[in-house]
Amino acid sequence: MDQWPPNDATNVPIHTTVELRFSEPMDEEATQAAVFVAPAAGVEVRCRGDRLRLGMDLRPDRTYVVTVGTDARDRRGNRLEQSHTLAFATGAQLDRGSVTGTVYRDHAPAGAAHVWAFDLSTGGMVGRDPPQYRTQTGRDGTYVFARLAAGSYRVLAFADVDGNRELGPQDWLALPAQDLDVAAGDTARAGDLLLTAPVGAQVRLDRLSAIDQQRLLLEFSAPVRAEDVEFELQSLPILGLYSAPADPRRVLVRTAVQEPGRRYPIARLRVGGVPVDWEAPVRGSARADRTPPRVVRQRPPEVEIGAGDTLALVFDEPMDERLPADLWVAADTVAASPPAGVWQWGGPCELRFVPAPRLPAGPFRWGLRLDGLADLGGTAPADSVIWIQHRVLADADLAAVEGRVTADGAPIWVIARSPHRVYRTQAAADGAFVLAGMVPGEYALYAFVDRDGDGLRAAGSLFPFAPSEPYCCWPGVVRVAAGDRAVVSPRACR
Repeated sequence: MDQWPPNDATNVPIHTTVELRFSEPMDEEATQAAVFVAPAAGVEVRCRGDRLRLGMDLRPDRTYVVTVGTDARDRRGNRLEQSHTLAFATGAQLDRGSVTGTVYRDHAPAGAAHVWAFDLSTGGMVGRDPPQYRTQTGRDGTYVFARLAAGSYRVLAFADVDGNRELGPQDWLALPAQDLDVAAGDTARAGDLLLTAPVGAQVRLDRLSAIDQQRLLLEFSAPVRAEDVEFELQSLPILGLYSAPADPRRVLVRTAVQEPGRRYPIARLRVGGVPVDWEAPVRGSARADRTPPRVVRQRPPEVEIGAGDTLALVFDEPMDERLPADLWVAADTVAASPPAGVWQWGGPCELRFVPAPRLPAGPFRWGLRLDGLADLGGTAPADSVIWIQHRVLADADLAAVEGRVTADGAPIWVIARSPHRVYRTQAAADGAFVLAGMVPGEYALYAFVDRDGDGLRAAGSLFPFAPSEPYCCWPGVVRVAAGDRAVVSPRACR
């Protein structure tokens, strides 16, 4: 990208017009909106074709940093792969401090995240006052703040859900574990930042209807957990709430028997403690629940499983928790008798089998009798038998991941996660760890320092400010095949 003045130029006249030239014509509106200037200055931005011009209210003896973020795109909609930064000084020397880091979402690099850096010497309120420096992450989740003055900085990141380029209550937010001291001319490596969903953010209720005479459907604008929903109706007792297994936006409500046609106004509706507006009452239904329950998911979903895996069937509605004496009915497996273990309910819709001690290695195909089960209305599943089929891996066919993670403080939890599996362990005092007994596949690998000892990573809070627990993520995915013992590079959580 051609530019004027040249990068790192000094003694730039204060009446200079900054100009950048792209390799092709740009989307003018998007590119103009993607320009950040630090320190803040009166700026007139104009983009025409492949040229971007900035008329700036420059002051003497200052270092300026102009950033074109990754929201800038060409006329075909292609974004910049990395933010572009131009630094220059109106005095004889440049500030030369810098901060680098990486932002993640769901333990994968978060491209196009907004990253703000606050100079703590200014006395402003972090998160409410404008930041002194702004940039965006590239496709690989990395960012750079260049040409910073020596001082202490607090860095945060957010995913701009509403597209207004400002931090709002709906945005996913990442807070740091500590502030950064930047010395003159030095590069400070920030800790990895993990974007987390907003707590108690407002969600809409898009639909409220009666499915039958004892069930209601709540359909929200975003995924919610049934345990986060508070719901009451006037004159109709609520017997329980559960998440719809097939759609995380839906919560189903069990009620006492409804009076057909009667209107029941909402007495209370909150999600995560935040009130949700809905004025229309729900009309009672006369429809009886005669639909047989059905299995919508088996866990684990993979063909290959470990000998100690818990098996599970997920039904589409809550079930009567009474169990027949024997659920196994037929076999086509190396085992001559049903596997030893315990059947138990893991939730209103999930029936689990916990092997004790372990499943035998080899092909596994057993029939499970369903006609002894029923939903809460007494209706049995339509299928009388369902088959559970896997190949149980021998210990020699399982995989492991080993490495080292360092941090100030302990304990350090190391987690490997795939769409269907989670393995976790605590690192030793010297940071060494081994995750063993893993089913072959691809995993995201990350770690955090458990400062409060609850086994969960604390994301911190912005108001009042509380730091997050230190986090780090290994780049890319870790692939392990049968019998592998993958060794990963050392990482630091800070």
